[in-house]
Amino acid sequence: MMQTAESGVALTANFFLGRLPRPELALAAFGITESIMRVLLSPLRNLIHTTQTLVKNRADARVIIIFAIHTALIFGGLTLLLFHTPGLRELVLFDIMGLPAHMAEYVTEALKISFLLALGMAVAGVARGLLIASRNTGIIALATDAHNGAMVGMVALVVAFGSEAALLLWRLIRLDRGRTRLFTSDERTRQL
Repeated sequence: MMQTAESGVALTANFFLGRLPRPELALAAFGITESIMRVLLSPLRNLIHTTQTLVKNRADARVIIIFAIHTALIFGGLTLLLFHTPGLRELVLFDIMGLPAHMAEYVTEALKISFLLALGMAVAGVARGLLIASRNTGIIALATDAHNGAMVGMVALVVAFGSEAALLLWRLIRLDRGRTRLFTSDERTRQL
């Protein structure tokens, strides 16, 4: 069920990306970004199995949680280092991946927040492993809906448009209340 949901995320993301003004660039960039993250963060996916296999009691759980924190910090730090350090970022994107400049520039902003993915994957992996080990898996099925492609796509759209609306409204309000008014009083009356 989890595997199907994860595949649905990519499908849904591609569905929405294909409707952007430059779909070929958006789809290619998402494919590159997702691939880089899958390679860099693949050890975090194994936290599920590691936790499930090794945890037999509370003491084991404590050890694996500390291990997961360290692992998340290491891989989150690695992504921060790789994509926030210009020389390393260029080494990865240009020299290793062979991306043209416009593509590297396009994926850079997404890669800069990839450390958040590392943290989320580590927490989810350990939590899922602990729940499986304790045979309390009902919530895992519910949480799998969070991977549902349609839901993820819709939430992404809501967040994107909501964020845009909030920023634009904030700017409009600041302009209107500041020295730079949007309209003079006569223009404002006409516009209303």
